[in-house]
Amino acid sequence: MNRLTCEMCNSTDFVKQDSAFVCQSCGLKYSIEEAKKMMSDGLAKSTGKTVATNTAKLDNLYKLARRAKDENNTEKAAQYYDQILLEDTNSWEAMFYSNFYAAIQKWRNGEKGSALSSLQNCIGNVIGIIKGTDEEYSAVTEIVKQLNGICLAFYEGNKGNFNAFYSRYLEIDYSLRNHNSFLRYISQISGINKGIAQIYYVLGVGMLEIANAKNYLDDVIETAMENAIRMVNNNPCDYIFRAYSGLPDIPHLENSVHSEATKLENLCYKVRKLLEEKREALAKQRLKEYWDAHQTEKAALESEKQSLTQQIADLDNKEIPAIPGYAEVKKLNEKVDALTYKKETIGFFKFKEKKAVQQQIDSTKTEINDIMSRVNPIIEEIRKRISEYKDRIETIDTELTKPR
Repeated sequence: MNRLTCEMCNSTDFVKQDSAFVCQSCGLKYSIEEAKKMMSDGLAKSTGKTVATNTAKLDNLYKLARRAKDENNTEKAAQYYDQILLEDTNSWEAMFYSNFYAAIQKWRNGEKGSALSSLQNCIGNVIGIIKGTDEEYSAVTEIVKQLNGICLAFYEGNKGNFNAFYSRYLEIDYSLRNHNSFLRYISQISGINKGIAQIYYVLGVGMLEIANAKNYLDDVIETAMENAIRMVNNNPCDYIFRAYSGLPDIPHLENSVHSEATKLENLCYKVRKLLEEKREALAKQRLKEYWDAHQTEKAALESEKQSLTQQIADLDNKEIPAIPGYAEVKKLNEKVDALTYKKETIGFFKFKEKKAVQQQIDSTKTEINDIMSRVNPIIEEIRKRISEYKDRIETIDTELTKPR
């Protein structure tokens, strides 16, 4: 029998716990059956691994990786997720977190640009793995939460680094050399700020690939674009551009930084437009599919709407004009208009003639009021019916066009 040797770390230090052997170096567990097979003659030297062993190994690696993640042990988490990825290249969790923790380590080591690139470059691959899987929703939720957290941490770190640098800068005398260093640092800080914003942009673009009819992703994409725009417009150096606008090359650098920010903003707005177009297209498609499946109901509603529209036209154009006295009122109103015009053309000092015409106007208006006192209640009743018909038409239009 060969000595039991851990497949992960090659340690031979094992302790039996319950019904398993546990490696004291890395924590990997082996069942009694697996341990016996590994220690049997020739098996330990074999390069092949059984499916059960691989499964057990992956299960233990996931436990170790997740434990390290929960304990915020970034170095161990990165190590275990890297090992998982070697065993299972289709693990979205391993692909995401191996890059996630690598980015944290790079940031701490001062490799900030590389840290941001690690996150940006892995998003598309991770989304490609989770697309269409049962884990899609939970994976997206977790990825978004983690990226939000790390982007905010990177932003605050970038801002803190600049504030510390600026405090030191204020303590030294101005010189061209110091000024050039100042310009370089502002450029670096601005570039990092844009890189953080780009993570949100890449996330939103990636989510567009799997959005389709999944409405929950619309909010994810919209929020990602909003965060990108907000981040790129909250450059820690913005107040420096205003305060030092009179110094050499500051306006030029400011224009360059803001030009890059505007380009990213425009890209975000294009994504938001695509998202809105997608929503509209999906809404139209769902509406069409619904009414294709409910054609009898649709035909009944459209027929009712057509009938109501015709009834409104008949009430407006036929029933109201046919009310006794309605036509007479129209003629009397025309008479009032003619008398009013006549009065206006009479000379200024012809008071008696003006008075006589005014009496005619007043008499005609009295006659109109008498007729309208009889006509108005009838018209109001008809208008009420018209209003009811219009309300019903509005309800039908809402039913025919509301989202499905």
